[in-house]
Amino acid sequence: MDTESLLLKIIDLPDQFNKVRNKSIITLLKESGYVELFGNVNEDNIAELLSKYPEKINYWLIWSDDKRSRSGWYFIKENENLFKIGYLPRDKKVGELKYSNKILACAAYIKLELEDIRLNC
Repeated sequence: MDTESLLLKIIDLPDQFNKVRNKSIITLLKESGYVELFGNVNEDNIAELLSKYPEKINYWLIWSDDKRSRSGWYFIKENENLFKIGYLPRDKKVGELKYSNKILACAAYIKLELEDIRLNC
């Protein structure tokens, strides 16, 4: 699988999760090829693809908002020029990251979120 195909599957994960409904996010992540090829994915190549499909950013904002977990990464839009990424529960080890660029913020969130899921597979 080429990296662009993998990235397309990755940025579409929240939408697929909502459409499929009978598969866990872990299953979808494994099916995407990410678990085996995670080393090919980084914030830069995610951001490059998100710049072509910026509508996918809203899927990730909704994904973060809909999570019903006591711990994990979050991604929020504070206002038009400020996006925040952090980890719950909040502690001093992981500070809140602030971005003025929504593409870069989303790319960082996607990589952190996917790695968190991959490491817990």
